[in-house]
Amino acid sequence: MYGWVQQFGGGVYISSDGGADWNLTSFPYQYVTSLCSYGGNIYGGTDAGDVYTSSDGGITWTGFGLPSQYFASIGVSGPIIAVGTFAGYPVSPGAYLSTDSGTTWNIADTSLEANFVTSFAFSGGNLFAGSQYNGVRLTTDNGAHWSSAGLTFTQVYTLLDTNGYLIAGTDSGVFVSSNNGAHWIAKNTGLRDLSVNRLTFFEGYMYAGTGNTGVWRRSFAELTDVHEKNTPSEFAFSQNYPNPFSASTTISFSLSESTPVTLRVYNALGEEVATLINGEMDAGLHNATFNGEKLQNGMYFYRLTAGKDSQDGEMAVIH
Repeated sequence: MYGWVQQFGGGVYISSDGGADWNLTSFPYQYVTSLCSYGGNIYGGTDAGDVYTSSDGGITWTGFGLPSQYFASIGVSGPIIAVGTFAGYPVSPGAYLSTDSGTTWNIADTSLEANFVTSFAFSGGNLFAGSQYNGVRLTTDNGAHWSSAGLTFTQVYTLLDTNGYLIAGTDSGVFVSSNNGAHWIAKNTGLRDLSVNRLTFFEGYMYAGTGNTGVWRRSFAELTDVHEKNTPSEFAFSQNYPNPFSASTTISFSLSESTPVTLRVYNALGEEVATLINGEMDAGLHNATFNGEKLQNGMYFYRLTAGKDSQDGEMAVIH
């Protein structure tokens, strides 16, 4: 059994004994930004080079000849290879897609432009792309056209398809969909850090790597108990976006049941400057827009209270 690990500034390492020992491969570029394996092949992306593949365990590597840029994610299923980019570094096509194992490539539909495409998931012949700026996107025709598959209120860091369930790690926690992104259910009970950067499935458990509190796990059976497909199962809150902002910003949250909600904004002295919500709200996903055009530059804070739950956030106004 082999394992691979990427390292910024160190290339690609390989282990054949469950991680007890690691050997540096001959990956031709120092900075590795994305890595995946499929069918015995390894695929690695770089921050300003190409995307490379190896079919002999990392002994030799071949580049695909893609334009030099930041390759943030790779997804492979059969002859289909999808590569996501970090928008604007230095170009911003969003994603490249090949349907012939990398012989020819096409730029994805323009709806993925100006996106940081963080991850891919293949499910039932469909391709899903997770992004930091446009939620989850879906294509059913190998990238010719894309449509929204939800989670537009949050930044999607990682995306998996496991046993027919789509599972997303976001800046608002973990969300699960059992119907191709038509509805998403928050599954954050026990998760102290809602910034979920990586997800992986192993022996009946889903593991979540977070920004500040390490790795958490939850039973896959419990995680995928999503019978109420139209209603979020837990209270979840998303950091406002954009942040910093000049004109307006959006705060998004989900409610598992109808409950009294307040959302207030305060300045650095603790003085209330705005009440955005104060009243009963139904279960579901909600957005609140805050206009900061008349505010002075600086840091502001907000508190969202829903029943017995509350969350705090901070935002920066820069004109």
